[in-house]
Amino acid sequence: MPRTSTTIENSHLVIDTGMAHPDATTIVERKGLGHPDTLADHLAERLSRAYSRYTVARFGAVLHHNFDKLALLGGASEVRYGEVG
Repeated sequence: MPRTSTTIENSHLVIDTGMAHPDATTIVERKGLGHPDTLADHLAERLSRAYSRYTVARFGAVLHHNFDKLALLGGASEVRYGEVG
């Protein structure tokens, strides 16, 4: 891959151009349907579509929006000190 190098004031800048050659090993992370990231991605997609429909109906156009930062929170616990079972 071609490389260009230059120094600007106290900074050294290196720029690699072109396509990187793939290694012999590729690591892939797979997340199933129940994984929190997958659930969040699907929810963000549904929210984006619903918001887009709303803005088209209300304002006549799809307004700019981002639903890519999403957190799913949930759970419950009941703590009782001094009890077993």
